[in-house]
Amino acid sequence: MKTPSDELFMLIKSLNRYEKRHFKAASSHGRGQEARETTAYLALFDAIDSMDSYNEQELRTRLRKKGGPEKLKRIKSYLQESILKFLEGYYVDFSIEIQLQRHLQRIEVLLEKRLYDMAWKVIGKAEKFALENENHLYLLLLMDWKRKALQRQVDLPEIKKYLKNGFQEEEEVLAFYENLLQYRKLNLQADVLLKTRFEGADEESIRELKTLLKNPYLSNPEKASSKRAKGLYYAILGNIYIYFKEDWEKSNACYKQAIVLQEGGALFQNENARIYLGLLSGLSTTEILLKRANELKTTVEKARDFFNRQSKKMQTGNLQNQYMGILINYISFQVEQFNLGQALQQSEQVKEFIDKHGDEVIYLVFYANYAITTFYLRDYHLSLKCINKILAKDKTTVRRDIINDFRIYNLMVHYELGNEDILPNLTKSARNMLSKGRALNQAEQLILDFLEKKAPRMFSKQERKDAFALAGAELRRIITDRKPPYNQRHYSFLLEWFESKAETLDFLDWSKMKFGKGTPSERGS
Repeated sequence: MKTPSDELFMLIKSLNRYEKRHFKAASSHGRGQEARETTAYLALFDAIDSMDSYNEQELRTRLRKKGGPEKLKRIKSYLQESILKFLEGYYVDFSIEIQLQRHLQRIEVLLEKRLYDMAWKVIGKAEKFALENENHLYLLLLMDWKRKALQRQVDLPEIKKYLKNGFQEEEEVLAFYENLLQYRKLNLQADVLLKTRFEGADEESIRELKTLLKNPYLSNPEKASSKRAKGLYYAILGNIYIYFKEDWEKSNACYKQAIVLQEGGALFQNENARIYLGLLSGLSTTEILLKRANELKTTVEKARDFFNRQSKKMQTGNLQNQYMGILINYISFQVEQFNLGQALQQSEQVKEFIDKHGDEVIYLVFYANYAITTFYLRDYHLSLKCINKILAKDKTTVRRDIINDFRIYNLMVHYELGNEDILPNLTKSARNMLSKGRALNQAEQLILDFLEKKAPRMFSKQERKDAFALAGAELRRIITDRKPPYNQRHYSFLLEWFESKAETLDFLDWSKMKFGKGTPSERGS
């Protein structure tokens, strides 16, 4: 039996409260049969909206109880089409591309009606708009419609002019577009490699990044033939340089250049707004790495002001995620500086926002920072709640490094809570999960063996001190000898914990004293 589609459920759940309100208001008009159909699909809308997960049998039962529509398949299709049509109208001025697409539709309709003068006016208006925003793809489409208009009018003198100059203009626009495509390709290649690095890259992926930097298109900004291409040039370099400590200054400078270029455009169009906040997010990361607290504060305030000035319509999921990435970067900085009270306060302020709007990456990074903050503050129960939220995302394909790191942190929290009796079983489970699709590294094997076999059998204070000291010394040797090095933040955190136990000192005090500038907080960019 075919599984019922949950597309309509996902579509309705993607709507914010403003979209739902406007959709219902726009759908409430009508008479007779139209009004009856509207009532039926709005009843279906409300029934689906009230569900936490999609179950078609449960939906049918709910609708029968309320005297709702029986022909569910037809009404579902009608409702889905109605929502999509509403969204098309609601977001008519949402982006440059949507506005240009509307112009193209008008041109086609006017030419079909043989209203050539009106069609040429729309072509001229659309061309000007596309040129202002350097949208070369739509310029090419508009040139195609210019040729069609001339042919349909059978305007031979103008056709001859187009033969002389028009195709040359098309070739020039095409050259601009092909140049932009080269930077888009490089951006995507860099994005793939950088995401690989997040998951624990080897030397090969690092070599590939350095090879990418040698691409001729990244040798000089003059290689970029348009403002959009130049913006991508600086963004790509900023994204790559950020992963090499010796190039953090370069990354910071590149993000600043890209931001200046972006600020010269139509910032309040959705795609430009998303890119702008993404660049501010990258800039905030470099300011954390370079320990520039005042600059970071300015960047965060700039992002907050920009986001709040956006209309509710513009504050979509993608834009919200970019903004939340910057907020998480700021929380990360507070953790790294051991301003844990501020980090906790800021985390509590944005938690509901993250839970409601954050994508999986934002969600994982946020709760990683929240768990570390509360662990330092010895609020182990709250830290465990945060860790459970992270581990509940086990099936995710993104930021597997966070999932894996917190399998071990989970064991540490249980040890701090005095749950030594369940540590062996918890550790075996963590070992099995960490071993899926990869081999455990030496550090992981050492920590897991210690927590499974040693930790539950340490009965005296001296036994614990000696065992942690021995394990800590071995962990330090493994981390130091590793080529390429392990994730520095993650293993510094583990080492701090082992050594604080060996010295019988408070973990936070030991960390401040020993590794005050190297905590394992995660960043949102």
